[in-house]
Amino acid sequence: NWPDENFYFGLCRDISKDVFLWQNGEAPTYDFWMTDRPDNSGGDQHCVILDHRSNHRWNDENCDWAG
Repeated sequence: NWPDENFYFGLCRDISKDVFLWQNGEAPTYDFWMTDRPDNSGGDQHCVILDHRSNHRWNDENCDWAG
């Protein structure tokens, strides 16, 4: 069982290319986004978390929060 917490797992938006990349610079070969995500709400959601509200699907979030 997963805990009721969110987790940052190493996927970030490359702002210059507007794509998400792993920390090693590689592009993901699959995705597991929440419905209607990524949405870049507020224009500063550049990190991806496993969001406990959606059975740990991917959600873009502010990197300060995801840290």
